Amino acid sequence: MIDVKLVYRKNSKYGQLRKLKLYADDTHLADIKPKEEISIKIPKDAKYFYGKMDWGKTDVMEINDIIDGDALEIVANLTSNPLRWLGLQSIPISIRKI
Repeated sequence: MIDVKLVYRKNSKYGQLRKLKLYADDTHLADIKPKEEISIKIPKDAKYFYGKMDWGKTDVMEINDIIDGDALEIVANLTSNPLRWLGLQSIPISIRKI
C-alpha cells in the first residue's frame, strides 16, 4: 500500500457542497470534502487514481507518478465551460502533486 496525504483546496464554487469520491482503478478508497485533509492508502498494484462527483470524473493520474509519503492537492478550478459544469467533459477539479 502507498500512503498518501490529500488536501482539498477550493478555488471556485464547483462542488462546494458535495464530496469527491476517490478511486484507484475501479476501487472506491475514500470521500473528501472541500477544505478537508485526509490520508489514504492506495494499493500498489493499482494503475490509475482519479476522483468522481455525481456522473463526472476528474482527469486520471497514473499511480507510477505517486510514491509512498507523497502529498496530493485537489483543486476545484474556475471554469466557464458549461460542458465541464455538467460533467460531460472531465469535471473542473484537478489532482496534482504538491
